[in-house]
Amino acid sequence: MDALGVPAQRIPATVDEQASLYRSLLAGKRLLVVLDNARDVAQIRPLLPGSGGCVVVATSRRQLTALVATEGAHPLTLDLLTWPQARYLLAARIGGHRVAAEPEAIDEIIERCARLPLALALAAARAATRPHLPLSGLAAELRDAGALDPFDRDDPATDLRAVFSWSYGALSPDAAHMFRLLGLHRGPDITAEAAASLAGLPCHGYARC
Repeated sequence: MDALGVPAQRIPATVDEQASLYRSLLAGKRLLVVLDNARDVAQIRPLLPGSGGCVVVATSRRQLTALVATEGAHPLTLDLLTWPQARYLLAARIGGHRVAAEPEAIDEIIERCARLPLALALAAARAATRPHLPLSGLAAELRDAGALDPFDRDDPATDLRAVFSWSYGALSPDAAHMFRLLGLHRGPDITAEAAASLAGLPCHGYARC
C-alpha cells in the first residue's frame, strides 16, 4: 500500500478490505505487479488486479496449478542456466576480460555452482570484491570447501542454505526423505530405477522404469 501512496492510518484491518482497496487503486492504471516467492495460490489471489491493464508476474517454488485453472495464468517453468547463459552472467558481474582470461576456471566455477543463478551470483560477488584473486583461486575454494560453505551469507535472502531450506520446507515428508537420500548420489543425474533402489521402494508407475 505504501507504493500506492496510502497512508498507514488508511489501510483497513482485514485482508478482504485491504484487497478491495488495493484493487480500487489499481483500476484504470497500467502497472507491472511482481509477486516474488509466493507461498501458494491463497497468498497471490488477494493481490490480483480486478480489471485489465495490469500484468502480474508471480514466482513460486510451487506449480500454482489452481491459478492456471481458475485465473488463466500462463505457467513458465524455469530450468538451470545453460552454460553460455552462466558464462554471460559471470561476465556481466566480473567483466568479460576476466572470464576470457581463465576459461578453465570459469568452467569449474559454473560446474561447482551447478548452473544455479543464485550460486553463480554469489560466486561472482566473491570474485568482484577480490579483483586481484585469480579465478582459479575461487574455483579452488569452491572445490576444497564444504558443498555450501562458500555461499554462507548474513542475509537470509542471499544465503544459499536458507534459500534451499525454503524449498525443502515446502516438500511433503516422503518427498523430503527422498531429497535427503538423493544427496548421497554423487552425480548430477539419477535414473528412476536408481532412485527407487536408493529409497528401498518398488519401481512402479514410472515411465522410465
